[in-house]
Amino acid sequence: MHANRNKKAVKRVEKGMMKANRIRNLFAVFAIVLTTFMITTVFSLGINYMENMKLMQVRTAGTTANASLAMPTEKQEQQIKNLEYVKTVGTQYMVGSVAEKNDEGRDLSIALSYYDTTEWDKHYKETIKDIEGKYPSNENEIMLSEDALSQLGMKEPKLNMEIPLSYYDKNGQQEKNFTLSGWFHSYTGTGMGFVSEAYCKNAGYTMAEDGVLSLSLNKMPDDFYRIQKDVELNENQSFGGAVSMKSSSGSVIAMVILLVFFIIGSGYLLIYNVLYISISKDTRFYGLMKTLGTTQKQIKSLVKNQAVKFACIGIPIGIVLATAVSFGIVPFVLNEGFEQGKSMMDAEVFFHPSIYILSILFSAVTVWIACNAPAKAAAKISPIEALKFQNFAPKKTKSRNSTNGGKLHVMAFHNVFRDKKRAILVFMSLFMGITMILGVNDGDCYVASDVPAILNYTRNVYYIGNMEIGRLADGHITFYNLDGDEIEKELVEIKWDAKAAEKGGYEHFMMKEIHEQPKAVKDTLNSVLKDGKLDLSAVELTDDEIKKLSLIHISE
Repeated sequence: MHANRNKKAVKRVEKGMMKANRIRNLFAVFAIVLTTFMITTVFSLGINYMENMKLMQVRTAGTTANASLAMPTEKQEQQIKNLEYVKTVGTQYMVGSVAEKNDEGRDLSIALSYYDTTEWDKHYKETIKDIEGKYPSNENEIMLSEDALSQLGMKEPKLNMEIPLSYYDKNGQQEKNFTLSGWFHSYTGTGMGFVSEAYCKNAGYTMAEDGVLSLSLNKMPDDFYRIQKDVELNENQSFGGAVSMKSSSGSVIAMVILLVFFIIGSGYLLIYNVLYISISKDTRFYGLMKTLGTTQKQIKSLVKNQAVKFACIGIPIGIVLATAVSFGIVPFVLNEGFEQGKSMMDAEVFFHPSIYILSILFSAVTVWIACNAPAKAAAKISPIEALKFQNFAPKKTKSRNSTNGGKLHVMAFHNVFRDKKRAILVFMSLFMGITMILGVNDGDCYVASDVPAILNYTRNVYYIGNMEIGRLADGHITFYNLDGDEIEKELVEIKWDAKAAEKGGYEHFMMKEIHEQPKAVKDTLNSVLKDGKLDLSAVELTDDEIKKLSLIHISE
């Protein structure tokens, strides 16, 4: 038996098919580009949002430390440093505050502190940026935040310039000329000033009377509970710190995962449909190629090689577009939003190569699976069967006797469902991207894709489901199933405020949530304040029970 020597001919045929079906090729490549772009962009936006929210929390708190202990003894300090689950221990002194007033007669808000090397490098540097100069080392040196310099009226600071200050420390009011050793940009909302270790020693500051230990723990919140048991505290001491900050990020992760799975499903259907339809058009051609001696294996390779070429073009384009959005447009939009909202935080972009690797793998696997079934079908068609083959329709045909078969809508219906498998996939693709809200009010009917769009007109809405039909007429809506039978739907009253679903003048919902935090805190406090006093009767706790509380968890 002689070997098949038509490989070169098959290669030429493949090139000819790619050139002859340029429109089909564009649709196939576009489907792959769109899927890759959506998956990559959603992952990048989701992770950047979470990382920026974590960064904002750290910058707002002014430290990366997990816990703190004020006025520790030497024994407690040594005991804490020996604990295996304590990563770093920093030292800080709350030195005092500036005693000057601004042009309007208001006291300046500038706090003076001392941080040791560990506290400055490990716990504080990550919360600030744009550091100029160095931390003070001499007794007369001082380092100030840009906010502090602004309060002092110094718009153009220079290293080693003289800074006359009137301030309070543990020894009372002081007057001193400091030398500016550096400055930085902070996000705490108050002015910050740092003095040297030499200053604190000469002024008589000690850990037992003025110091605070800042601790970075391995695992939160477990280690936070452990250290309270492992370290013996005095009667007036307690560990401070944030126990958990996972609630908000957890909801974002869940939202991103759901959105990605939705895009994965939609993207698979989109790629599968485009490839299925484009390849099925050439099925007759594949069958007739067998007259040249082409084998089933060669037919499969011919189909799959085209799909691989589509993927090699579409996936890189999708990655490049997603990268442009993630590292070009997104930072610009976020920074513009922060500036307009006067936020204390600047957006940062975080690069995660695993996102792109997973996006490439998913798109490649999807293309491979999507072309596998059509390739097998094309390979099994004989030259005689190929003459009768139409879009992978079933080989058995049904005779249809009808008096209205010549009507256009009947012909259209039969044409759509001629290939049931393809029709189901197409309808699934459409249903996954469609939601419908129907509203009624005072003789009027409204149609929208989401509730906030019609909240200014009505709060009474129906949620129409898949395979359901709604008929609107004179302020009344009637619902039917696909069989034409009338069905009952529950009228839902929307009770939340329309403003809560809008961006309130902010460019992004994230900006709105950040700037609504002070109002949320104020509203929470006002709910338990009566006549200027705290009233916790609603939570059914007595004064004695409240006094026995040793730890309070605050979650968002």
